[in-house]
Amino acid sequence: LTQIIVAASNASGTQTFYGISVRIVGERLYVRAGAAPGGNGSSWGQAMVYLQDALDLSARLAVDEIWVAAGTYYPDDGASSDDGDFDATFGLKSGQRIYGGFAGSETEFDQRNLAANRTLLSGDIDQDDLDPDGDGIPEDPAQIGGFNARHLFELIGVGSDTVVDGFTFAAATNAIRIEGGRPVLRNSTFIGNAGAFDGTALLIIDSPASVSDCRFGRNGFYAAVVNRGGAPGYVDCEFFETTGFGDAGAMKNRDSSPSLIRCRFVGNTAKQRGAAIFNRNSSIRVESCTFDGNMAGWRGGAIFDEEGSSTTAIDCVFINNSGRLGGGALFSEENSSLTLIAVSYTHLRAHETNESISYAVFCLKTGGGGGGGGGG
Repeated sequence: LTQIIVAASNASGTQTFYGISVRIVGERLYVRAGAAPGGNGSSWGQAMVYLQDALDLSARLAVDEIWVAAGTYYPDDGASSDDGDFDATFGLKSGQRIYGGFAGSETEFDQRNLAANRTLLSGDIDQDDLDPDGDGIPEDPAQIGGFNARHLFELIGVGSDTVVDGFTFAAATNAIRIEGGRPVLRNSTFIGNAGAFDGTALLIIDSPASVSDCRFGRNGFYAAVVNRGGAPGYVDCEFFETTGFGDAGAMKNRDSSPSLIRCRFVGNTAKQRGAAIFNRNSSIRVESCTFDGNMAGWRGGAIFDEEGSSTTAIDCVFINNSGRLGGGALFSEENSSLTLIAVSYTHLRAHETNESISYAVFCLKTGGGGGGGGGG
């Protein structure tokens, strides 16, 4: 804090002096878990301890950028939060940018090392999740115990100049909720999040949000990523090893039009339909994407189009996907639309009965009856 003395004179010439305390900050704020208490965030040497405090201060002072060093941060830590509050959440105002992946000494942005400096935002409010390897992340959704943050991070109505970059999100009922606006999310990992509703990793509502270079893995128990309305775009993302207990493992689309470019869906499962992607009244475009080893208990090992949906797949590869009742790669219901351009496939499997296995590529349901077929 810097003390500024201001003098004021009245009509008779009598002067009154006022002391004003001003917090001086630069173009960004700095946060480092384990820093000495009392820092004002103006440098790494003066780093703030709690991310929540930095977010509050940046909003008050209109500081648009925050650099966050490696460590673990909880949304209920900070002056404005109640310890143990499961409704506590991180959030940004429009135009703010937050970056993780720093060691805590960098002077230039390109000096950060995301791989070496994991910056974890954790929803394990009561810190009772199982953590066998001690990395602060539940390796399996079943390891989450007690009550965890309902929404770990929220981006509501923010513009395209709002950026979240370089974080790991774990142990939340819902890691990020985006509603409206068009924020940018990149270079982040979502792992070990679990809840009783769809969108345990990422829930996007009515937003053309931009998501790039992100990894979504081992989330549960329902669809990890949900797009509800809007037309979000995913580029160079990976969706892996997530199990959905109903329809959809990795991604569920409802009344939305997402696009996916150079994305990979690997080893996802769904108890029912659409292990990688499930579409309901949605139109999706997947380009240069790979679907490998996804398995649906019912139909649509990789993609399931419910009635009224459409999928356009361009230059995509389907490998080792399986649907027990039909559509090893893709199952499209009646009145759905399917466009395939330069698509390749191998070792796709659809179980038509317990005794017979049909290697199916695409299964189009045009009337009543069970699943099945498609030739390869």
